[in-house]
Amino acid sequence: MDKTVIPFWEETYQKDDVMAFSVEPNRTIKEFEHLLNKQSNILEIGCGEGQNVLYLAEQGYCNIDAFDISESGISKLKRLCEIDCLEINAFIHDLTTYIFGKKYDCIMSFATNTTIVD
Repeated sequence: MDKTVIPFWEETYQKDDVMAFSVEPNRTIKEFEHLLNKQSNILEIGCGEGQNVLYLAEQGYCNIDAFDISESGISKLKRLCEIDCLEINAFIHDLTTYIFGKKYDCIMSFATNTTIVD
């Protein structure tokens, strides 16, 4: 009997009026954002529904890439960008197979985990 466990956040990602983890960005972002200029290339790995990159886009950062393995999380991030007229290059990808195709001034990843099975 194969019983797939679905993480709690997948259901929350379906709703635009609630955030799974926090409405606020990670406090580290607020602490260090002054070190970046608004044109910096920024990448968030495992962005989930995007509270960190949404915050940065709201502050005027304009070269933001973000990915997550969750299709629901990326769909929600794209919906929120559209609602707030923000531009973030959000896409679905797996951290374990991601190939860096460009140089980033800031790469962030909070609470991301991977399990590699042989």
